[in-house]
Amino acid sequence: MLKPQQITNWIMWNPQHLCEDEERQLGEVLTQCPELTAVRGHVHAFARMVCDLGGDRLPAWTDAVHADDLPALHAFADGLRRDHQAVIAGVGVHLNVALARFS
Repeated sequence: MLKPQQITNWIMWNPQHLCEDEERQLGEVLTQCPELTAVRGHVHAFARMVCDLGGDRLPAWTDAVHADDLPALHAFADGLRRDHQAVIAGVGVHLNVALARFS
């Protein structure tokens, strides 16, 4: 039986860092839960934006998050919108360090 923390880890990790069995198990979970599939897509898009220093893509990312029914992610996106200038300024420095394991 998979634990929620393991699934969360797999969603947060760079897909290239998953072994074949982990990717298979995650795929099975994602086929059962479209919301988790959407979360994974948003998490990866956010990580790519940060790794690419693409803060200019933040408004499109927050819009995409709000297009899905994911209240917890909405709260995160709303916080980013409130502090938009600080996030844009920090996207290349602080968040890049925090997401170093993703790349």
